[in-house]
Amino acid sequence: MRKLVLVVSLLAFSVITTWWFASDSSKSPREPLGTVAAHGFSIGALPDGWKSSAREEDTLLLFVSKWIAANHLGEDCGYDSGPRMIVKLTLVKVPPGVDTTEEYRRRPSEFDSRSGTGLHREMCGEHIQIIRFTEDGRRYLVNVQFEPQASAAQRQEAYSVLNTLDIVT
Repeated sequence: MRKLVLVVSLLAFSVITTWWFASDSSKSPREPLGTVAAHGFSIGALPDGWKSSAREEDTLLLFVSKWIAANHLGEDCGYDSGPRMIVKLTLVKVPPGVDTTEEYRRRPSEFDSRSGTGLHREMCGEHIQIIRFTEDGRRYLVNVQFEPQASAAQRQEAYSVLNTLDIVT
């Protein structure tokens, strides 16, 4: 009986994780996705394992998901086991008329860990970076987020992906 419960549990886990990883893209995460174009953004070929989502208006999300075991670093940092976005790039076209006191500079010639606010570590170990820039009179915001489980290679891939960004007007 215990073996049957274990087999059924593993099967359910397999189905749920397969659904989770396949839900944001019609292609397998192991298959190169090719060019991504949405909401005025165009990105060159995404590396293996990357996904994209353009469900929100004027926003393109690019990410790498991974199954992560529970980690309890304190009440504010703990999370349950499950799939998490360990690398997350959020590109946003700031709508005209949105007033902000933040400064938007010219687009960097190359995106890297020093662009914008620069990459910095947060309380729970994740690294974040905000890059605000203008191009052709429009304002854009890029939010870069790396969970502690993101490898150095995945971090480098994130900047390589950003460096293929083309604004389509």
